[in-house]
Amino acid sequence: MKLKCYIVPFLLLLSILCNAQKNGVELLKKHFTSEQAKTAKLSSDVDFMTTEEKQFIFYMNLCRLYPRQFADFYLDYLQEYDEYGYQKLKKKDQYYYSLLKDLNKQKPLKALAASKEMYELAKCWAIESGKKGVIGHNRKKCKKGYNAECCSYNNSTDLLEFLFNLMVDEGVPSLGHREAILGNYKKAGASIQKHKTYGYCIVIDFSY
Repeated sequence: MKLKCYIVPFLLLLSILCNAQKNGVELLKKHFTSEQAKTAKLSSDVDFMTTEEKQFIFYMNLCRLYPRQFADFYLDYLQEYDEYGYQKLKKKDQYYYSLLKDLNKQKPLKALAASKEMYELAKCWAIESGKKGVIGHNRKKCKKGYNAECCSYNNSTDLLEFLFNLMVDEGVPSLGHREAILGNYKKAGASIQKHKTYGYCIVIDFSY
């Protein structure tokens, strides 16, 4: 990756995404400025989430703050890295195509702030469900207390795959995960843990 020409305008963006996969960084450089990245990042004093967990909320915030730009980013991502999704979008699939439509008509929302309370709730369920190898929201030992929750599963910790799995919401007629990410929530916490069945899971809990 040639960084020389982009060091000054994108230094902040690259520092936020230092552990993200190369294609995500390249596409973000194309669609978002360093000033926009600054508005989406979490406060520097957030120390209870890992770098990847904070990056995930950063991605959600870019989507919330700049939904139409994120729609262009999403389209580019499918064209470059997800042939399956791109073909379904071209056929006006009710999930892939509707996400593009929803992003283009979505009004900007405020960025989510990090919540330690939501993080602890998310972490508890990510660990519990991961150890059991189960999916869904049926907590046994973990308490509730969130206003909305999203869970996604993957064989890697690819943050974009986690996010697009939730936002496309394929096979979920209610589009509940998409609605949560684009909901009028103020705070969130995310936890990524190993999952016995699917490799890894991410749990995101939201509150007003």
